[in-house]
Amino acid sequence: DGVGTVAKAVIQDNNNKKSRCLVREIKVESRRNLIHVAFAIPKSSALDFIIHRCTEVGVGSFQPLISENSLKINSWNDGRWERVVMETAKQCQEAFFPQVLKPLSLKEWIFEKRDPNRQLIYCDEEARHDTLDSISIEKEVDFLIGSEGGWSETERKEFQKLGKAMGLGKNRL
Repeated sequence: DGVGTVAKAVIQDNNNKKSRCLVREIKVESRRNLIHVAFAIPKSSALDFIIHRCTEVGVGSFQPLISENSLKINSWNDGRWERVVMETAKQCQEAFFPQVLKPLSLKEWIFEKRDPNRQLIYCDEEARHDTLDSISIEKEVDFLIGSEGGWSETERKEFQKLGKAMGLGKNRL
């Protein structure tokens, strides 16, 4: 059901129009999605990749952001991304469907909507020496990923006040 309930069933009848199942067991899994991904809006193909791969590894939510260097969008297709999440989560047997939130400006998210109780980790090409090994994730975390153009100096200064930078190695990604 996307909120933790998992059922095991046996197919009793199956034809082209419908199937009938007998539910044998229902259990409720505990939530383990500690990572929430916030990202500067990329091109459609990169966005598709982010939604698929992050759903497969079990993130809690997606927050698309409009930053200084992100793609500027005219519209947002909620239904499409919710279907992608649902199909991907079912395929990889994830009991919790991550929520895909509506795009916000980076400032609105940082100062008004973001849960300040979550740890903030932001990817930054200028922090190549910091790696995930140096970061302890003990509570829910917002994992912030920039656009192809990177973060502006203004954005980077705001992040430095709120969280910890993490590099993703020596190569530019």
